[in-house]
Amino acid sequence: MRPISLTKSEEKLMLFLWEKGKPLSVSEIIAQWADNTWTKNYTRDIVRGLEEKGVVEFCGLAHNGKNYARRFRTTLSKEEYYTQLAKHRGVTVSRMLQVEAVAMAEK
Repeated sequence: MRPISLTKSEEKLMLFLWEKGKPLSVSEIIAQWADNTWTKNYTRDIVRGLEEKGVVEFCGLAHNGKNYARRFRTTLSKEEYYTQLAKHRGVTVSRMLQVEAVAMAEK
């Protein structure tokens, strides 16, 4: 299976969604993401790209004033993403354990 490749902007948005841990619409993302400077259109484009890659999916509608907005949830956990990324880059389980052992020893 080919690993999922995210752009920096897509990864930034995924980190936000993983942190929130609940389905959100584009409007809700913009309202809740305090340090974000993206426009609504740019955010919508990033969400659309993530949906095309299969890492977020439509999961219902949110009532927003007179309109309804599509809500999205992640289909890939943060751990799954970074594990497949590490495997693709040649990091083995034994190497990860070695790194973790060194980090624990340094603490």
